[in-house]
Amino acid sequence: MFSYGSNGTIIANTQYVGSFYNEAWNDITPYIPRKEVSVNTNTGTHYTVRLLKYNHWENEPGDYTVIEIRYKNNTILTITDGDGWDYFYTEKDTATQQKPVYILPMPNGCTFIIFTGITITSQPPFFTVVALKNGEAKLVYNRRSYINDITRSGNSTIFHLQENTLEYSVSDKIPDNSPILHTLTFKDGMIYYQ
Repeated sequence: MFSYGSNGTIIANTQYVGSFYNEAWNDITPYIPRKEVSVNTNTGTHYTVRLLKYNHWENEPGDYTVIEIRYKNNTILTITDGDGWDYFYTEKDTATQQKPVYILPMPNGCTFIIFTGITITSQPPFFTVVALKNGEAKLVYNRRSYINDITRSGNSTIFHLQENTLEYSVSDKIPDNSPILHTLTFKDGMIYYQ
């Protein structure tokens, strides 16, 4: 899904990075701080993830609309989405809703930060992944998907995703369409899409 350059830089594959919903809104700065998360990689590199909300958007959906990643007091990545992101949870486990992001450190020094967007009008939320390594932050995955489950197998963490909403018309028991299912497997500093 992405690769590392010869100098260790993270190279995203744009095929897996969908566009966010952003317009030229007025009067949305300064952003309002919502939460700050400290991230330490296995190699001791420290990052700060700042989750912010557009100014004057208190009644709009989403817990935060801006993701800012800082390294050595410098902003190295800013992502905005007018739809916003929610605190992290899976479809099967809503008890973790107080967790703002999912942090997944890898043995090679790469750390993945995973964000989940909000559901609007029966559309799946964005499933957003940022890779951190060697003082760099790169958006490597952003597609609409529900998180059905998270499992572990050996040194792999597997996200079970569903990219569509099931529609029901006649029966509440049998959907009119089939789920479109994928997995993202995080292993050894890489992500595998299936």
